[in-house]
Amino acid sequence: MSVNPLYEEIINEIGTQTLAKFGLNIFSLNTYGAYNASVKSTNIISDTYNRHKNNKVGFGQYFEDIDVGQKNIASELFNKGEKSC
Repeated sequence: MSVNPLYEEIINEIGTQTLAKFGLNIFSLNTYGAYNASVKSTNIISDTYNRHKNNKVGFGQYFEDIDVGQKNIASELFNKGEKSC
């Protein structure tokens, strides 16, 4: 049994909660795009954490990445064609 560092578990939980929040359904074609956006968001959040983990006010960066990720997931899920950066 391997034990992941706490930050990896938190990042994975963010991805899980994001998917649950949007009620993704594997039988919907839009779900595939939304899942892809969720994976990208999780990777970006992980990268941001690694770059700012020693910054006491890094939470602003984390919040921005989470917000952008959620907007991109919603855009894919509802086929809006919008992309937040």
